Amino acid sequence: MGASVRRKTYFHTRHEAKSFAAERKAHLASHGARHSHIADEERAALIRFRAWIEDGHKDISLMDVVNAGIEVKERESYTSTVHQLIAVRFSQAKKKGSSLRHLADLESRLARFSTEFGGRIAADVTSVEIECWLHGLGISPVSFANYKRVIGSIFSCALRQGEISTNPTLNIGRPKIICPAHAIITSRQLKSLLKAAAPELRPLLVLQAFCGVRRAGQSGSLGNTFTWTLGPHSSNCPAKSPKPIAAEL
Repeated sequence: MGASVRRKTYFHTRHEAKSFAAERKAHLASHGARHSHIADEERAALIRFRAWIEDGHKDISLMDVVNAGIEVKERESYTSTVHQLIAVRFSQAKKKGSSLRHLADLESRLARFSTEFGGRIAADVTSVEIECWLHGLGISPVSFANYKRVIGSIFSCALRQGEISTNPTLNIGRPKIICPAHAIITSRQLKSLLKAAAPELRPLLVLQAFCGVRRAGQSGSLGNTFTWTLGPHSSNCPAKSPKPIAAEL
């Protein structure tokens, strides 16, 4: 290994050097004068902390305790309740021109949440409490995710307005959604379905049963695109070869 090279940086002018020295001197003087004295109350707090960590809390630093205490005091400055946040969320949704269906969904889901948490200070509601409440509803994973989304919207709105410091729903996990396998209907079930369906829907139902149709295509003008002859052995299908239809259908 070669010898290390030490590089030095110099000021270009004497004026720059004197300005930097004066600035550092003023900073050290101010910092030292401000924190050189410890009040009796601060000394008592330090003594209490040292006695506390000796009882088995040695992994916690004084900075951790101070930060946690500051966080608690900051939360005490937030006074808005969950009920007030819900009212603001409704007001904003109406101003944005949300559909009646969307407003009804907000009202339905948030009404249940307000029954449990409406009187609570919003900043005091934790993610653990919300998650336990959601699991207690006994709903499906899809409904769980929808409730979480709607509840999270009121906290997101409050966060933007400075009413809370964090959104508790961000720490809630989402249950795994398992989609059930598609059921295969029997010829008897299809016969009953076609018998009960409106005449204009029967071509679409037959197409789905024998050819398969994506959900996006169900709303298209399939009735105008295909010509159907519902008989014992005929089915006009564009994408696949004709499939025989049972005589009873």
